[in-house]
Amino acid sequence: MKAVVIGCGGVANWAHLPNLKKLGVDVVGLCDIVEQRAEDAAKKYGGSPFQDYRDALKLEADFVVIATPPDTHYEIARYALEQGKDVFLEKPLAADLKSAQNLYRAATESGRKLVPGLCLRFNPMFTYAASRVKELGRLHYAYSFALGNAAGLLGPSGWVREKRRSGGMMTENVIHMIDALRWFAGEYLSVSAAYSTFTPGSDIEDNVSASVRFESGAIGNISKSWTSARSLEGWGIVGENGSITVEGYVDGSLRVDIKGYGVTETHSYQGGGQQMYLDEMLAFTRFLKGEIKYPVTALDALRAQELSEAARLSSELRREVRIDEVRS
Repeated sequence: MKAVVIGCGGVANWAHLPNLKKLGVDVVGLCDIVEQRAEDAAKKYGGSPFQDYRDALKLEADFVVIATPPDTHYEIARYALEQGKDVFLEKPLAADLKSAQNLYRAATESGRKLVPGLCLRFNPMFTYAASRVKELGRLHYAYSFALGNAAGLLGPSGWVREKRRSGGMMTENVIHMIDALRWFAGEYLSVSAAYSTFTPGSDIEDNVSASVRFESGAIGNISKSWTSARSLEGWGIVGENGSITVEGYVDGSLRVDIKGYGVTETHSYQGGGQQMYLDEMLAFTRFLKGEIKYPVTALDALRAQELSEAARLSSELRREVRIDEVRS
């Protein structure tokens, strides 16, 4: 298979480019607005370097990987779809919900495939929890909390600090857990959230607490702080028959408790961060070949972004906001 990669920054160099090489995909074009980054990637992975994505998309390729800041997603992904290319798009669909909605419509009308980079769908702890969630019976509660930087590595720097470019912490980063809890507990009904910004030089939220209601009647909480001196993370699901709880994020300790039996299972996971990106790209290439059904869709990404937008609006208006208030 042949691919064009647009955006040769962090996630492309850390995950997508080496993974495409491992999978035997021929990267025929690499594009970045910083000429040196595209040239360095081309020297390492082959292919021709470009600064303008329109030039890169003139190449014959089976698909495009877009790993640029969110404010560019709509323009680049829509153009790629119009050029008849299938697209793997790093989350979120766009920096703002309106653009995300328009991109989803454009993908639907194009007849091409638009796949979002929601990599937790390929992490072993998350897939295991999803496989056991029905055993918990009716769900009561789902939660995610994170103090400190994402996985202890990524902080609010560069374009991430700019709301117009990243969409903010909830849209650019926490959207992973927004999607995961929806995966486990079903559609969101409403949210009541509070946002604060303390980081100098930043206009994004860096501390968030969001209480959510699911259509099923379950409730939940999603909270994150990017100003904590310590990184500490966890998530879980509580049902009428038991619970699944995790100490950690993509790595850590998963525990299953069944009522009347106590702790029935514990599992420890390490190395899940890099492996999930490889599994994600493998699934995408197999999906394009018609070998499998892809486990997450552009609609899933849009639904997650609706929750993020409703949370932003809730904090601004200081009241609970229903998802149908932001859905078009």
